[in-house]
Amino acid sequence: MNKGKKSILILDDEDMLISIYQAYIECLGYDPVIVTNSEEAIRVFREAYKDGRRFDAVILDEFIPDQMSGTDVLHELRCTDPHILAIATSGNMFRENAADYILKGFNGTLPKPIEVQDMGTALYLLFRAD
Repeated sequence: MNKGKKSILILDDEDMLISIYQAYIECLGYDPVIVTNSEEAIRVFREAYKDGRRFDAVILDEFIPDQMSGTDVLHELRCTDPHILAIATSGNMFRENAADYILKGFNGTLPKPIEVQDMGTALYLLFRAD
């Protein structure tokens, strides 16, 4: 993780989206750490926290086949850091059910497909609220 930049852990299993996320996050001035499965997200998060390299936020895909949901991952991460800021993302998310993710403990939502402006706005609002 880069000192001075906010670091963001991103969990997504779609190869095409991973490279897009990386480009967007870097373009917005943040330091991305990208993982492709739920267990890896929990491990990387806990290791960084233990080493004093706390993530500033996480972006978690809600639906990853045959793995823990983003909501379940968030609950695990909050056992380590109860104050971690989290954004839920999903291709099945609509404005009508975005509030459901807030009730599940997320601080914000980011429906797919994701545009750089949407990601920038979501991160701005996330960090501004903190």
